[in-house]
Amino acid sequence: MRLFREITVQGDQQEAPLEGIIVKISAYLPDRPGSLEELSSVSAALKGNISFFYYNRSEHSNRVTMEVRFASYNDVVSLLEVLQTKGYSAHTTYSSNNMEIINLENILEIKVRLSNRPGSLAAFAHILKMQGANVIFMLYDEDIDEESATISMALRDPSEIDPLLNAINERGYHYRIIYRGSNTEEAAHIIGLKLSERFFIRL
Repeated sequence: MRLFREITVQGDQQEAPLEGIIVKISAYLPDRPGSLEELSSVSAALKGNISFFYYNRSEHSNRVTMEVRFASYNDVVSLLEVLQTKGYSAHTTYSSNNMEIINLENILEIKVRLSNRPGSLAAFAHILKMQGANVIFMLYDEDIDEESATISMALRDPSEIDPLLNAINERGYHYRIIYRGSNTEEAAHIIGLKLSERFFIRL
């Protein structure tokens, strides 16, 4: 974990006023639906605003890297206390809970618009959890686009994709489908598949 002070540089001032605290943390989560929702909800409950989130299952099936902006150092302490209470630690492996993807038709990749405020990622992640979607790749970086996230996810069966999209539509989210289906050429760019899975489905 690393802490940064966020400051606003004003003209030629020697000392800029303190604006907030940014914590950069790597967390290790089980590779299953609901893990993203649980982690992002912890930050949202403490009014932390996620400014960067990266998860690539093909690099590490359990590690998530994120940056969260808090109003004070006390909020960061509270975050660590809650994470410890929920059983998070510096490094954990979850071999028994890890899933395997063997069918390209179960994969959906979208680019979705998310408001840049505390709780927005947690709210969207809750939809994915309720629909049984397991995130295999996610990138959100407010320095690139503060209202857009790219997410790849796997469902248990292709028939579950339409109900998921309907649930996203009903809650008023705007999104663009990047990949859906079994076209091997289109699927070649998908991030989040393990090497063994790529071999099995012949990407």
